[in-house]
Amino acid sequence: MLENTQQNQHEGVRTLTLSQMRLSSGLAADAMAGEAFAPALYHDARISVEEIEAGGFGTLDLWSRDVIAFEGDVDLALSQRLSLRRGLLSVAEETPEARISLSAPHVQLIGKVAIEKDTTISPLPGLNTVVNGEYRNYRQGSRNDARLTIQAALIDVQDALQFGGSGVVAMETAPETWTPEAVDRYGFDRVDLISQGDIRFGDSLLNTAGDLNLTARQIYPTTHASAEVVVGADYGNHTGSQYDPERTLTIRGLGDMPEAPFSVFGSLVLRAANIDQGGVVRAPLGRIVLGGIPDPDTYLIDQQFHVLLRAGSLTSTSAAGLRMPYGGTSDGLRYVYNGQALEFDDLANLDGDRSGSASIGTVDSIARGVLMGQVTLTAETGSVIDVSGGGELTGAGFFTGRGGRSTSCARRWPMPIRRTPSAIPMPRSTPSSRRCRASTRRSRPMRARAHRGSASRSR
Repeated sequence: MLENTQQNQHEGVRTLTLSQMRLSSGLAADAMAGEAFAPALYHDARISVEEIEAGGFGTLDLWSRDVIAFEGDVDLALSQRLSLRRGLLSVAEETPEARISLSAPHVQLIGKVAIEKDTTISPLPGLNTVVNGEYRNYRQGSRNDARLTIQAALIDVQDALQFGGSGVVAMETAPETWTPEAVDRYGFDRVDLISQGDIRFGDSLLNTAGDLNLTARQIYPTTHASAEVVVGADYGNHTGSQYDPERTLTIRGLGDMPEAPFSVFGSLVLRAANIDQGGVVRAPLGRIVLGGIPDPDTYLIDQQFHVLLRAGSLTSTSAAGLRMPYGGTSDGLRYVYNGQALEFDDLANLDGDRSGSASIGTVDSIARGVLMGQVTLTAETGSVIDVSGGGELTGAGFFTGRGGRSTSCARRWPMPIRRTPSAIPMPRSTPSSRRCRASTRRSRPMRARAHRGSASRSR
């Protein structure tokens, strides 16, 4: 783990390097205990596949605040899990055309997160963006010639994940005098994420300058997640020629049609000059965007995305066949999911933010369905876009009963999601047909069972 804190003023970029073979530390063979040893790059760390295999490790977590770099060709296979956290993924400057192959049953790609800046400390340590001085959303690197292949049974993507990039780092050129110095980290000509199961996106941004190939049974955002995949463009500059017309986002399935995932109300945005959709992309009761959001007043009006829907592909926001638990209520007034009170959308309201602007309101309020803006669309025979709705969400409810101070009952309420509702229907607080018996004894806490219309007394 290599971490930067704003109280840790240091020169350079913290880089964690993974190579195939172990390299010596540089410590002299006749070094004695107590002797000073100053490595040339004290802010760097290294680990090799040779060391990992010799240790018999099945799980590997690599964490670096700035950069995780691959040096030379690397072939790493783990028996359990691989996690690459926080660091911008790149290749070493000495091996810009490296071929990287990583595999594990479960792979986590966890990118950078926004960090609250301390304005009393200047300059900020580590690799920052050129414009805003942040620890994420870097510009592209100048060279993208390497190849990266990641294989797993399940791939999870979270936070701001970037392949290659450039920024600045503060260097002390004189005592207490810091000068920004440009940093360029090479990226990949092609990235392949191959899952024998699913590829799941949490709240995330995946940004690569080269081609991106996603292969999985199905690809989807997790519940309430907002995810974006950007290919061939600098983050924050999604206009005009910023999208490389030679770069392609390719999606492929495994030949079967899996059931809808246990995920609802997520958003997945796919942007590249060329989008080749030949797999299964889902966002049940949520939103999928191919290219731009259809709004003539936005800055994307002149941008063109080319979308190809292959025969056998499925692009779906339907929840047909899905039945899953989704929050609940303890007072009959607030509906809560994961500790947060929910406000359900009114699908008939196009001015969702009450801004008074139809265009702005439309952009903000279109949170459901399959959207395509500024695109040229080619749909082969047999390709499917499904926005049919369906599915059933169930909620847990706890309601007091009638008749004595101890009367209470618990019930699990179904929440049907109809095809074209004006709003998600809430469970009604009418008493169950099987009413709880009133009691005059002092009550004890009631515990809800998994099935409907019953209660058990906890002793």
